[in-house]
Amino acid sequence: MAELKFSSEQMEQFIDLYRSFECLWNIKCTDYRDINKRNNAYEAIADIMNISIENVKKKINNIRSTYLQEKKKVELQKVQGRAQRIFIFQAYFGLVVWPFWMTLQHQGKQCVLQLQNNM
Repeated sequence: MAELKFSSEQMEQFIDLYRSFECLWNIKCTDYRDINKRNNAYEAIADIMNISIENVKKKINNIRSTYLQEKKKVELQKVQGRAQRIFIFQAYFGLVVWPFWMTLQHQGKQCVLQLQNNM
């Protein structure tokens, strides 16, 4: 299967859609553990973006992974005293679309998103 590539506008739309379905990312949401609501949310995003549900899930996981990799690089450079590095991920996607993703935590193989205002 070919890699799914989005334009900047499509990526922003995808992130906005994902953010609108709290049941997919907010562990404090009462619907977070409701599989039916989560599946409905994936389906809604897939329909709007005209992609498969499988591609929605892959895209979300890819975005999370990239975010975590960039965040780790920045944190490492802060520890090493080289805080001048630009957070490339934020520069590319823009801070405006990311405030709800500012903290990511690993739990086993899954990343769990928590709502937080700053890193």
